[in-house]
Amino acid sequence: VCFMKLCYDYKTKRSLAVIIKTLPKNVTSIYAAIAFSQSDLLINKCIEEKIQLEWWGLFNSGLSTSLDLIKKAISSDCIKFYPFAELFHPKVIYFQNFGLYIGSANMTNNALYNNVEAGIFIYESEIDDEKRNETLEFFDFLRKTSIPATRDDIENIENFIKSTFIENEKIEKLYSNIDENFEECFKHLFLLKPGVTDFGKESNSKKSKRKLFFLQ
Repeated sequence: VCFMKLCYDYKTKRSLAVIIKTLPKNVTSIYAAIAFSQSDLLINKCIEEKIQLEWWGLFNSGLSTSLDLIKKAISSDCIKFYPFAELFHPKVIYFQNFGLYIGSANMTNNALYNNVEAGIFIYESEIDDEKRNETLEFFDFLRKTSIPATRDDIENIENFIKSTFIENEKIEKLYSNIDENFEECFKHLFLLKPGVTDFGKESNSKKSKRKLFFLQ
């Protein structure tokens, strides 16, 4: 009998994504505390399967949690989103009647499909009353120290996106220049994946170099 799964994600091994995509039918509620969220994998699963989701995420002007995801979540009858403004960095998901994930992975496409990540998944059969109570107390603490977003906040989200569009473009360009300078200084430390070493030989542009260094 399997009680615990080690989630070492690298290359094509993608434990958290598989867990979410293959949830058993007896999962009717999920508690998720995730610092950064950009992927809609979890909320789409909950909407499609009508699973009740209480979701806590970092909410700031740096868009640690995607505003489009928040809009989608609070438009659904089965999802509550609770924002934390600062000092929030967990990656914990409790799938009731199935198990508990604790690890390094945020809910982003890179974390789910590309990054090297590590964590554990503890099956429900291994969670005794003490561990279950500890877990529920953790989420109860989050619930008591946060205010859920509502559909009334959708207009505020849309107004913020419109009003900061130009500023965000400037910020993105600034970070792009910083990334290029960083890559130029430290390219000798980048270990390229097999099959990308010939990329950009026909072009010496900074853009080509940037693509090459980040294909690792």
